[in-house]
Amino acid sequence: MAAISKRIARVQGHRDNFRNLYDFFMHSMEIFTPHIRDKYII
Repeated sequence: MAAISKRIARVQGHRDNFRNLYDFFMHSMEIFTPHIRDKYII
C-alpha cells in the first residue's frame, strides 16, 4: 500500500507542477491577450 500511495503522491505532485506552470504561462499570456484564459480554461 505504501508504494501505491507514494506513486499517487508523485502523480499528484506532477499535476500540481503542471498546474503551477499552466497558471504562470496563462498569467504571462494575459499581459498580451487578456481573453485567452476564457478560451483555454481547464
